[in-house]
Amino acid sequence: MRVPGREIDGQLVSHPPEFYQAEREIAPERERSWDWIWRNLGPWLEERTKLEQIKFLRKPVQLLTAR
Repeated sequence: MRVPGREIDGQLVSHPPEFYQAEREIAPERERSWDWIWRNLGPWLEERTKLEQIKFLRKPVQLLTAR
């Protein structure tokens, strides 16, 4: 199923609310899947909210730890 992007409040949105609704209907396990992806690949992922993208980084982000 493909849900086309559309304009919302004057901005073209690739994933309108109906996209996420369709995704939930097709894959009810989507939340668990995304949780797994972020837990296991999080240091290599960069969320680009304005562009509606997730970028896979060549090198993982170094997380700061308390000394």
